[in-house]
Amino acid sequence: MPKRKLVLMLLWLALAISAMSAYLLKPEWFSPENILVLLKQTEGYVLAVYVAASLLRGVFFVPSTPFVLAGSVLFPDLLGWVFLISMAGVVAGGSYIYFFTEYLEVDKLFKTKHADRFEQVKSGMEQHGIWIVMAWSFFPVVPTDLISYAAGVTKMPYWKYALGLVLGEIPLVGFYVFSGKALGAWMLGA
Repeated sequence: MPKRKLVLMLLWLALAISAMSAYLLKPEWFSPENILVLLKQTEGYVLAVYVAASLLRGVFFVPSTPFVLAGSVLFPDLLGWVFLISMAGVVAGGSYIYFFTEYLEVDKLFKTKHADRFEQVKSGMEQHGIWIVMAWSFFPVVPTDLISYAAGVTKMPYWKYALGLVLGEIPLVGFYVFSGKALGAWMLGA
């Protein structure tokens, strides 16, 4: 692996481990309430900060759910925008992972260490990729990042991956947006 790729991978790995550690050690920092407080502190730039946070959170493997809920609480009159921003964040986060695995040639690692398993996964993704990505993305208790890695490592065509991701996430993000509005009304006593 070229030196620049190794440096980039190590830097990203350090940032991702830091973010994941913060998420595991201090989950309250990532609660919808605390995200709401952070966004309210940036009063004049709230929407811009929300868009940037939604688009960048995937780089650090931070789940989208708290951001979707916080957006629904912050912008109860802009739920359509919250939905679109959240979907853009999901696709951006998944795309970072998809392309990052290809750029760093992670597939070579899987092909050498787990060759038999890799071929099974690749075969499944070639035959039923859109459906696998869609079902995985819809199921809320499994991290979408894993299917993004699988799609990137198996070199599933990006458009198929993105389509499956969007179709799987639409109902889930929609549910979070509209239930987030109700949660926000309850939290704020309205």
